[in-house]
Amino acid sequence: MPRWIGQLNEEKMRWWREARFGIFVHWGLYSLLGGIWEGRRIPGYSEWIRYRARIPKKKYESLAAKFNPVNYRPEEWASIIKKSGAKYVIITAKHHDGFCMFETKSTKFNIVDSSSFRRDVIKELASACRKEGLKFGIYYSQLDWHMSDRLSMFPKYKNFPEYINYMKQQLRELLTNYGTIDILFFDGDWMPQWNHKLGQEIELYCRSLQPKIIINDRVGKRPWLAYVRFAPRLYTENPYGDYLTPEQFVSRTALHRDWETNMTMNDSFGYKSWSNSWKSTKELINYLVDTSSKGGNFLLNIGPDGTGKIPYESEERLSQIGKWLETNGLTIFKPT
Repeated sequence: MPRWIGQLNEEKMRWWREARFGIFVHWGLYSLLGGIWEGRRIPGYSEWIRYRARIPKKKYESLAAKFNPVNYRPEEWASIIKKSGAKYVIITAKHHDGFCMFETKSTKFNIVDSSSFRRDVIKELASACRKEGLKFGIYYSQLDWHMSDRLSMFPKYKNFPEYINYMKQQLRELLTNYGTIDILFFDGDWMPQWNHKLGQEIELYCRSLQPKIIINDRVGKRPWLAYVRFAPRLYTENPYGDYLTPEQFVSRTALHRDWETNMTMNDSFGYKSWSNSWKSTKELINYLVDTSSKGGNFLLNIGPDGTGKIPYESEERLSQIGKWLETNGLTIFKPT
C-alpha cells in the first residue's frame, strides 16, 4: 500500500474511532406497514416484510402513493440524536425492498416521484445533522427485490451488468448530490451474483467519488461464518472496507480490525407497531460500555413509524443515555 493511502486511512478513521456511539435509522416504505400485512402480524424484522409476507410487486409498489410521513421533522430528529450523545447518524437510503428515500433519476420507485410526500428526506436529514455537528452516513443495499427477477432471500438478476450500472448511478447520486458523506454502510452481500471482485470494484468506485469516505465490510463478500452468530473465526477473514459489522451482539473479545456492533432497541430494525420486547436503558448502556471497552463502536438503531415519528420508547431511551453520558462520557469517548 502506498504510504499516502495509509496516511489518508488513518486520518479519515480518527474521528470514527473517537466517536464510539452512533445512531442507525431504518426508515422506508416498510415503515408504513409497521410489521402488519392484511391484518396479520408478520414475524421477523419488519423491513423484510415484503419478503416475509410474500407481497406481490405491484401491491407493494402501490403502497408508495399512501406514504406521506407528515410528522417527519429532520431538525427534531437531529436534535434528539445530538442530545443522546451520539456522534454520527446512518440512515437507510435504500433497503432490500428497493424503495429509494432520495431523489433519483434511475427509478420512479422513490419518495420524491412515487409518494404523497415528494420530499428528499436524505437531503433534509443530512443538512439537519450537519447543523448539529453530527457526521452523516448512508445505508445502501446491494440486494434489491424491486429490480430482481423473483422475491427471494437469494435473488438473481437476468441482466446483472445492467443492474450494476443502475447501482453505480444511484451511488454516484448519493455521493455527489448531498455534500460530504462520512460513512457508507452496504448490506446484502449474500446475493448469489455478488463476489469479491465486484465488491472491490464498487468500493474503489465510491472512493473515487469521495476519497475520505468510510465504508463497511459488507461491500465485499463476507465469509459464510460472518452470518453465524458467535462463530469462532467470525471476522478474521474479511479484508473489505474500513471496519467490521457484527450485528445484534458484542464480540467477546477485541477484534483485529476496526469494528462496529449494530443493535436494535427491540426485535426489529424497521418500525414494528406490535413489538414490546424493548431493551432497558441499562442494557443499552451496558452494551455501549462493553463495545467501547473492547475498542469498537456502538450503532444503536431507531425505527421511525410511517408518519415519520420516532417511537416514544426509542426517544425516551436516547434521552436517558444522553443524560448518563453527560456524567460518564469520559469513560466512553477516549481518543485512540
